Amino acid sequence: MRSYQPIWEKIKADGKCTISCATVHAKRLKKAVIKEKYMDTDYNLHNNSEFIIKIKKTANPLESYVEFTLKTYPKALSGED
Repeated sequence: MRSYQPIWEKIKADGKCTISCATVHAKRLKKAVIKEKYMDTDYNLHNNSEFIIKIKKTANPLESYVEFTLKTYPKALSGED
């Protein structure tokens, strides 16, 4: 299993995930989870989705929250009405 795959699996199952991390790692985390989403070809073939990612800073300048939200819409199959 790849390092960030469990995060993507949780987002896919729950539709939402918030992770606390060091501020310097927030952009890396965001990029890695986006990559995991696009590597999941079965999910992408069967669903349209809106992937919202917010990085929120806390009172502590060394800590951030990365909030992932996934809204999924099933794709209409071609040829069916």
